[in-house]
Amino acid sequence: MVKSPRRYYAITVVISSLFLISSLGACSNVDGVFLTPMAEGLGVSRGAITLYTSISGVTGSFLYPLAYRLTKRIPLRTVFVIGISAAAASCIGMAAARSIYGIYLFAALRGFGTTCYASNMVVLFLNRWFKDKASTVTGMALCTTGLSAAIFNPMFTSLILSLGYRQALLIRAGVILLTALPGALLFMKETPDRVGLEPYTTDKPEEKPRRAREQTHRAPLRFRSGLFFMLLVYIILSRATARMVDQLPGYAESIGWGPRVGALLASAYMVGTVFFKLVLGVINDAAGVIRTSLAAGLVSLAAVGILVAFPGSVFLLLVGAFLFSIMMALASVSVFALVRYTYGDEQVGAAMSRFAPLSAVYPMLLSVYGFLYDATGTFNAVFALGAGFNLVCLLAVVYIGTQARKESRLPDPGDGV
Repeated sequence: MVKSPRRYYAITVVISSLFLISSLGACSNVDGVFLTPMAEGLGVSRGAITLYTSISGVTGSFLYPLAYRLTKRIPLRTVFVIGISAAAASCIGMAAARSIYGIYLFAALRGFGTTCYASNMVVLFLNRWFKDKASTVTGMALCTTGLSAAIFNPMFTSLILSLGYRQALLIRAGVILLTALPGALLFMKETPDRVGLEPYTTDKPEEKPRRAREQTHRAPLRFRSGLFFMLLVYIILSRATARMVDQLPGYAESIGWGPRVGALLASAYMVGTVFFKLVLGVINDAAGVIRTSLAAGLVSLAAVGILVAFPGSVFLLLVGAFLFSIMMALASVSVFALVRYTYGDEQVGAAMSRFAPLSAVYPMLLSVYGFLYDATGTFNAVFALGAGFNLVCLLAVVYIGTQARKESRLPDPGDGV
């Protein structure tokens, strides 16, 4: 039976995480509805404006190790507040920018801001509190990005149509502050030992030595290993594929459905992320991250087929967008579960800190989508590239599952997290 104080703090930790993560729905997951009006307003190509999302992602990836080290020197709450303020300021700056280069400059500021309080940091925060059911709690927290984006995508589409993208960006800055600051200021308890508790676990007292022994025998964290490389490939390509959501509004317009249907597709995708992040989190804990990731990858491939094969049906396009959102769950919940499965509780923070700057390649791939459309004039080429990335991810999971067992030096580590 969980004691009352422990339960109280566990609940407040989750609430804090929900507020922080939900703000990402306004900070980065609504980029898709801004791309076309920003490109038209600044008189640039779609590829050129899409590049700002790449700059933001690259900057965030390279600066994540710095943000991680900051948490060792100053309170985590302070790091979060710095990041939230920078992210909001970047939206204000973009609203004022009169050239594409100004957009790029403030995109870099946004990258710094989001890396200080985005998914990686919040998951590390949760990892301090939960040793068991970590994937379930992570899924619960990360699903709020989809829920908030499902609300914000149509909202910002309407605001852009009525007020213009510059006013919508100013409102976007306010939404970031209103959703993220309560999590950083009101609920946060950084570590359980601050309140005289231990991390949540379902272990019985006699099982704790076994868990400690297993965690010290996970795969060693080495740069020059096939396991590290394949995890990096999976992180890069799964996240690049998941960010194809930014292309859905443009795809809807290209096949004649207009911006409102495009916003509905983006919202269907974000609603799907709520569902699939929760489901994958639970299934990862119950059935194991390897089997779960393989099954989810096949669902994602089927979703791409639906989007390409049935452009004339809004219903089937919505179904395809919903199913394709499982890729976002893979790129977030399952990435952390795979790293934790491979390297264990004690090494997960250091591992993510090493992966972050190396995975900066993935935001660069986002601009490839825009330039590929500019070159071919069709989104089918974009979807084909995403399907190819997905296939490589499936192969990477097979390798990770096999090699992690060999390197863990455990007689029977199982497939779970």
